[in-house]
Amino acid sequence: MAIGASAGGLQALQELAQHLVLPGQFSYIVAQHLAPEYPSQLVDLIGRVTSLKVITAVDGAALEPGVIVIAPPHCDLALEAGQLRVSEPAPRFGPSPCIDLLFESLA
Repeated sequence: MAIGASAGGLQALQELAQHLVLPGQFSYIVAQHLAPEYPSQLVDLIGRVTSLKVITAVDGAALEPGVIVIAPPHCDLALEAGQLRVSEPAPRFGPSPCIDLLFESLA
């Protein structure tokens, strides 16, 4: 399952994460627009409100059930052949990560 949020979506993400309690069934990928010049605290902030494991996405990693994977700042995410692809965003007008790219890869 992929979840997208704007920069102001932290509270909504935390509320949603509180209800993601089916660890054996789903993987969750979160792409939130973050400032590229600052380190993200999203893994810690989401991890405080859920019993699921919360990690930063790593290129080439396989998805695991019961894990919430967070996009690193200023990176796009895609899923290819069951593996996460983390990449620098192509020059474009719009925020990163691009949730459209993630959704398209899942479709």
